[in-house]
Amino acid sequence: MFAWIVRLFGGTPAGGTIEHNADVIVPVPEPNNPPSPQVAQMPEPPAGADPERAGFLLSLLSTDALPDLNGLPLLDREFIAATIRRLNRNEFEIPLLPDAAIRIQRLISTPDANLDELADVFKNDPTLSAELLRLANSTYLAYRYPTLDLHQAIVRVGFNQLKGLVMVFSLRSRILRVRQYQREVSWVTDLSLAMAKCCQVLATELMMPPEEAFTLGLMHHIEYLAILGEAVRFTAEHRGQAVSRSAIAESVRRVGTRLHAQIARSWGIGNFERYYHEAAGDADSGDDVTDVPHRLDQLQRIVIVAMSGGTPDYTADGLDGERLKGCVESVVNSPPDDG
Repeated sequence: MFAWIVRLFGGTPAGGTIEHNADVIVPVPEPNNPPSPQVAQMPEPPAGADPERAGFLLSLLSTDALPDLNGLPLLDREFIAATIRRLNRNEFEIPLLPDAAIRIQRLISTPDANLDELADVFKNDPTLSAELLRLANSTYLAYRYPTLDLHQAIVRVGFNQLKGLVMVFSLRSRILRVRQYQREVSWVTDLSLAMAKCCQVLATELMMPPEEAFTLGLMHHIEYLAILGEAVRFTAEHRGQAVSRSAIAESVRRVGTRLHAQIARSWGIGNFERYYHEAAGDADSGDDVTDVPHRLDQLQRIVIVAMSGGTPDYTADGLDGERLKGCVESVVNSPPDDG
């Protein structure tokens, strides 16, 4: 049930469960009183899947925007309107990478990246160091012995994977400074890591190098975390009143593509945007990669169902069903802890 990533990122504090204040605000209809079609509801999760996690993650992937927001509570409508307005006015705060993350990016990008220099950068940033060591010691990498050595941790994770992981770590740490939305952030982080690993394994079918496939899978929907960060900001401004998951999903549907492109430019990963020309409506890209976003969304849907405990239909364009099933099952099913 994907417990290895939850353990990796410390999603649940010791001695208790995480308080959750962002439940979907949807009226429960009486048998003879069907809901208005304007009221946002989570997609029906597949049989056997964790309905809460699967419903939320599948709603982020849905493209069916509400034609009218009047069915949502006032606070949700205000959040969606504010998110659209801030993006239209170029006031949306694209999360800035900390200096440590920028230095790590630059070091990794040089042909003669130095392990000692990388370790020194991590050493001077306790948050990034803690995240790196959690990942290096997790069952995700399945090493027999734990390590507290940053040099060894970097080697375990891999130079080429570090760049994208540092970006996600930085954004995630910023959002988790408050209590709201911790479960949602944990679910989205789980999904990003699973997508990264699956894309790396399926790199040949995706027709790209494994390192590039890993980062593309990791960052495929980085806007999910950015909009969760916006929900944190909005909630703080409204004295802790949390917006619903439906409002977060609706914001993703309305501004997600544009926000994704802005984040990519801001973070210097615009080279990956050639895979998203079709999604952005650019028919003149000249590259035969326009089916990649659609294929990754199909893969993401499969991963969501599998990581939520359901049984997905292992069908995605251009991917062999048996190989896809083996890949997803190997990523979702935690390898045994070994000492």
